[in-house]
Amino acid sequence: MLAVISGTAGVAFLHHDRRSYSIHFDAPGEEVPRQLHEYRLLFGEARDLQFFDDLNVEDVRHRLLEARNSDDALHLLLILFDAELSQDIRQEAACDLESLLESRAVVAWAERILYAAPSPEASDTAGAILLCPRIPGRTRGLIEELRRLQSIIQAVHSAWNDIPRAAFSTLEERVYAKAVVVREGLFRALVLNRAEEKKLEVFLLEGWSNQVLKTVGNYRQILQSWVAPFRQTKTAPTLALEEEPDSEPEEQEDGRSKRRRLPINSREILGKVEAQKEAIVRAMEQRNLTRVHEFVDELVDYQLSHGGPSYAVKSLCDLAMEAQKRGMHALQRELTKRSTEVGPDDGWSWAQHGKALLNIGDFEGALAAYDSTIREHPEKVSAKNGRAEVLKSLNRLDEALAAYDSIIREHSENVSAKTGRAEVLKSLNRLDEALTAYDSIIREHSENVIARNGRACVLASMGKSREALKQLSTKLPVTVDEWVGYHIRGMILLRMGKLDDAIRIFEHGIQSNPRPASRDYFRTAMAVAKLRQRDYSSVCDLLDTVKTPALRNQTNVLRIHAFGGQGQFDQAEVAYHALPDMGSRRRCAVGSWRRTSPPRTRTS
Repeated sequence: MLAVISGTAGVAFLHHDRRSYSIHFDAPGEEVPRQLHEYRLLFGEARDLQFFDDLNVEDVRHRLLEARNSDDALHLLLILFDAELSQDIRQEAACDLESLLESRAVVAWAERILYAAPSPEASDTAGAILLCPRIPGRTRGLIEELRRLQSIIQAVHSAWNDIPRAAFSTLEERVYAKAVVVREGLFRALVLNRAEEKKLEVFLLEGWSNQVLKTVGNYRQILQSWVAPFRQTKTAPTLALEEEPDSEPEEQEDGRSKRRRLPINSREILGKVEAQKEAIVRAMEQRNLTRVHEFVDELVDYQLSHGGPSYAVKSLCDLAMEAQKRGMHALQRELTKRSTEVGPDDGWSWAQHGKALLNIGDFEGALAAYDSTIREHPEKVSAKNGRAEVLKSLNRLDEALAAYDSIIREHSENVSAKTGRAEVLKSLNRLDEALTAYDSIIREHSENVIARNGRACVLASMGKSREALKQLSTKLPVTVDEWVGYHIRGMILLRMGKLDDAIRIFEHGIQSNPRPASRDYFRTAMAVAKLRQRDYSSVCDLLDTVKTPALRNQTNVLRIHAFGGQGQFDQAEVAYHALPDMGSRRRCAVGSWRRTSPPRTRTS
């Protein structure tokens, strides 16, 4: 049984034996029938999704209760730490929190979140302790321990931020990796490891054995880089307990406690920056570009005056990746362009700008950006990989292969170059060599989903569809690479003639994939399926909703077939001339519909 649970939404979604239904926190005894495409609608923007494939219904109900109580506990802690609220409200929150903390699972979840970043200066933990002296020790103990560990939490947080960018294949992978280590409690584990002065190998073994962390590429090296700063010191960071306040917080006339003014320091700056970035991401989700631009201006101004260009550049690149995840490629280009203007010597900015140009289909501009980056920063492997990817997109496959070969000679450990090279071999139809390349990657990096997806594609191209399907996960997809594998599964089933099964996958991808650009790939695949069914009008309707530039040529080829099937030859000619002129390749793209379509009724 597959199950997805969110405490924030208070919902569990279950799928078993082709039956889908939901269970809700406020009515746990009911099972509400659902369709697969309702999965995304049920959870909305919730970010605390947990995925299981080995629970029974009662286990799901129990996990849902735990998840909801954990979410409530975090909200109560925020209320308890807020000095702007009245003492009565905070006291009530403390009482409610005490009962929730009876569950060890709730305590562990709260610590996973609280230990992942230093407490903001505005967080009134001292006042919170004064407000709950009559409550038994759970709430007070949790807060006191949080305060005691702040210096270690700061050190662990800084060590994560200092992991080299090269350890992650993309910024998106870095964001995903952090989400995994927070959710799986590895921040908490490392903080406690340092506090108790245990061997770092104990933490590393715990991390390496975590099955969810294995979905992160290069996870072993990431953990090694994370703990490296602690190997350089013989002692753990000093535990510093703030002085216990000797009086009640001073109250204003309206009953709210006054917040003491504190000097601005790095933690306060970081807290404000993170809050501004969250506001920008929310505006992106609302597609409110006016507000996005206003907030970005404020963020850049603030960081330039409280840190310098390097911090502003990092934030702009991070936000560009958020825009990319939401398919907002024009905004991604704007943000990366601004990052190159703020930090013209920052090689990462130029590499990200090249990626943004690639996403909008400006291949020549992307190539120029990467060439410029490599000239100024020849050590930037990500720029070299990006350049090779552009060459592949331009169908300059021999040059792309040579570029990847050059990267691998200089950086034999670079997995991105190896997978890129295998992709080019696949595009050149050198399938045996591509299969060997993927096998080599998987032997060294068994968790590499990209390589497994690519291997499945090669096997399918060799006519080994059943073997290809065994390479792909059967779980509901979560990460970008898992959604890619899910799409590949659908295409293999389509090739095998299992239209209904393929269409179910494409429908789920269109309805439930959280990334707009990725949904376009499922729409295009659905158009192929509808073309097989000769449902030409549906093909055109689907293709009209596809906006991703990288799919432009493919959608035009499909339009040619759909228009030809309906006898709409003028529109087919328009789609034909929209294809890039690659000689015989363009002629072959339309040859089949010309041969199979009815004769035209007028001269052309």
